[in-house]
Amino acid sequence: MQKDLPSGWFNVRLGDVLNLKYGKGLVKLDRDSTGKIPVFGSSGIVGYHFEPLITVPCLIIGRKGSVGKVYFSKTPCWPIDTTYYVFPNPIFDIDFLYYLLSSIRLTRYDTSTAVPSLIRKEVHDIIIRVLPMNEQKRIVSKIKKLFSQLEINKKALQKVKHHLVKYRYSLLQYTFDGKFNRTILTKNQNPLEFVTFGSLVEKSQLGLVRSIIQQKEYGGTLYLKMNNITSDGQISLEKIVYVDVSQEDLKKFNLCKGDLLFNTRNSFELVGKTAVWNNELQPVVFNNNIMRIQFKKGIQSKFINYYMMSNIFRDSLRSSKKATTNVCAIYQKDLFSKLIPIVSEKDQNRIVSFLDNNFSLILKNEKLMDQLLTQIPKLQSTIFKKTFEGKLVSQDPNDEPAKLLLEKIKNAN
Repeated sequence: MQKDLPSGWFNVRLGDVLNLKYGKGLVKLDRDSTGKIPVFGSSGIVGYHFEPLITVPCLIIGRKGSVGKVYFSKTPCWPIDTTYYVFPNPIFDIDFLYYLLSSIRLTRYDTSTAVPSLIRKEVHDIIIRVLPMNEQKRIVSKIKKLFSQLEINKKALQKVKHHLVKYRYSLLQYTFDGKFNRTILTKNQNPLEFVTFGSLVEKSQLGLVRSIIQQKEYGGTLYLKMNNITSDGQISLEKIVYVDVSQEDLKKFNLCKGDLLFNTRNSFELVGKTAVWNNELQPVVFNNNIMRIQFKKGIQSKFINYYMMSNIFRDSLRSSKKATTNVCAIYQKDLFSKLIPIVSEKDQNRIVSFLDNNFSLILKNEKLMDQLLTQIPKLQSTIFKKTFEGKLVSQDPNDEPAKLLLEKIKNAN
């Protein structure tokens, strides 16, 4: 209600002060990529062209695809037909209007059942708040400072995450390149000896074939797929699916503690991921794009897994990757011919314990960085909330009321 608003504010239907216009199609083949005019789609800049559709600063809103995303083009641009564009009404500072539209979370107004889509009438019917122009400018100044600090914090957290990833691989490199392992190994232990991977294997087996149609969200037996093996050697149970399995297949494909899982087919970059199954859940069967490997007595699967995670081993795999158009594979004969370092079982355990402890600390810190990063959008939402409650900056009784400015603009026209 108007009476609950700070002095000088008023509520208005969005469509009464702003008009969402449809972008114009410009397919990739018709664009001149040597041009410097940004072409905006619903996900942001999708290319460049030599001439603009819009010659003045405007806001672009995702209409289909990335629904509700708001972009601010300060230069001439071309919004394509998956977007709306908006010219600011003189009652708005354009930076303020960008923050206002961003705060609405237009993704809530997606009315489609298939392709995400934003209906113009739905947006036009939204009630928004109009503020005195001077207060808008104070808010913009404040938000820019706060968002700038949040961006600095975000980059700092991402940098820490990047360093943690580098530290993980540096530890593996240092452990297995013959330098650092001297401080871990038992006294008088010989340096790492290399043998073929296949000579360490007791048993290997590809997993159970189940088509997408046979997979379901619940009911049946858990079915571990390649997406459940992470790039950093962990098992992720997110998005795990279920399949129906006979007792015979369950006995044959049920995962056992200590199984090394090797991703045999994937993209070029992801094929060759590994992890060790630690009985996270039971029973669980595994997909045919995963090879289960069990080692001979005295060989620690976690020791082998750590080596296979190292860049030393991953670089050696690159030459064995057999790629087609969409899929890359590593075959058993190529994997089994690779050289693997081996030490006594006691020293394998010492190395595993050392890496477990360090990786546990790294993982703990990575989770902390992720938690802190998730706070940034929440803080931005809090800033917007305070803005439109009139609590971000102080009101000035000398500010010209927004309604008076609107009347002046109407009279001038």
